[in-house]
Parts: sequence; C-alpha cells; structure tokens
Amino acid sequence: MKNGLDKIQKEANILVDTLWELELESITAICDKFISTGLNLEPQYFYDSLDKYMFSLCSVWNNDSKEYVTPNWNDYSDSKRYEMMSGHTQIERERNIIMQLLAREGQYRERNLERMESSFRAANTSKLNRALAKHITNEMEATEIVVTTGNVGCEVLAIIDGDKAFKTKGKLCGGYIQTYHYRYFSSLTDKK
Repeated sequence: MKNGLDKIQKEANILVDTLWELELESITAICDKFISTGLNLEPQYFYDSLDKYMFSLCSVWNNDSKEYVTPNWNDYSDSKRYEMMSGHTQIERERNIIMQLLAREGQYRERNLERMESSFRAANTSKLNRALAKHITNEMEATEIVVTTGNVGCEVLAIIDGDKAFKTKGKLCGGYIQTYHYRYFSSLTDKK
C-alpha cells in the first residue's frame, strides 16, 4: 500500500502546530492588552470595562489635528457607540476572545482555551488536507517529503510516484483581525 497522501499529511501536521503557537501568542497579547488598561475587571464591572475598552479600539477623524484619534467615551450616546463598534471585525474578534478567556476564572477559562485550540486545529488541518488532496491520493507513493516553515510562510515538497514533484506553498495570514492560517498554492509537475 502506497499511502502517499497519508504520509504527507502526517509530516505536514507540524504546520498546524506552528499556526497554533502563533494564534496562542495573538490571543495572549489581546488578553494582556485588555488587562493592562487598568479598567476595573471585577465581575460586577467587567462588562462595562469591556465595552469601554472595545470602544477605545474605534477611531474618529479629528479635523483640528487632521488625524484619526480614539474617541472619548462620554462624547457619544450608547446607541452611537454601539453603531461605531458593530461590524468592526477586530473589535468583534477581540471581544469574543476576551469574553471566552477573561470573563470567568479557572476551569471555565481552561475549557474555553481547549475548545478554541481544538476548533482551530480542526479547521486548519482540514484546510491543509484539502490543499494536499488536490493533487495527491493514497494510491500514489510519496518520498523525499520535506516540510519547512518560515516567518511568512511554509512549504511542503515531495516526490510522487518517483517522477513527479509536488509542491504546496502556504502564505501566512492573520493576526489581530483574523485567526492565523495559511493560504495554500499547490502544484504537481513532472520532476526535472
């Protein structure tokens, strides 16, 4: 049995590990930034503090200084603040992370982080497997499998059935606004 696809998928799982480490750093930075604001994080004040912090991520044009500035909370009504924050991808992502990881203590936080990791790994493994299966099947033989990661991307190389070269490049995307992921570009060509 050749199991070319299975072999490559097993070797390429390091890419998902790398992505999770980046995502975990991003999640930690988001939570740390919220904690460092000095807003009151006691349970009875948590949601008010969260709203004020999320509003501080908005920006408005200042005609005097000719630049975008952080708006003053007291200058806006509740409905106007809501309008300014709704649909803002970064705000929605950060609010979701902070709610899941900081709204409650202990096991609740740990379980949510475990769920986030599980969901993240499943989504990125599926995406990687789709990119690999676009050109490779288990009826093929894969040899000389090389998986590399760098600061801005990754690459999976393999020789297929002894006469074809498989390559998938992944461009690293994500950060504060979007979860980390690779955008894959794959090809299967005659070996040169």
